[in-house]
Amino acid sequence: MKKLLPSYFKLIGVALIIISIVILIINYSFKDLFTMDQNIFKWIFKDLILLGAIFISFSYQKNETSQITEMRFGKFANALLFGTMLFFLDTIMELIFNSGEFELKSAYEILLTILIYFIIVFHHDLYKMKETNQ
Repeated sequence: MKKLLPSYFKLIGVALIIISIVILIINYSFKDLFTMDQNIFKWIFKDLILLGAIFISFSYQKNETSQITEMRFGKFANALLFGTMLFFLDTIMELIFNSGEFELKSAYEILLTILIYFIIVFHHDLYKMKETNQ
């Protein structure tokens, strides 16, 4: 069952992330360069970073095997558990150290944390697996 994106989407995702980060840095350095509302500008490029992370996470490896697919789903389950634990830990810490105002993480922050955790852990274990197979 082929439900993942083609492998070239990984390059598109990396390009989206790099371009978005560079444009955000330029925007913070030169505020007068872009005439768009800063909140809308930041929102658009944060969404492009999230889209890039989704492309990287859900694209095939060039030599995808059933072992890699199983590892992918296992690591994604771990990433979801990590994100859930982080959300509950953040909520508990906010309740304990309440300063009169609740400031919980947004869905963007949680999704990006889950995807970054997945990308790092999956590619680290993929590298270790390839290293042991050689």
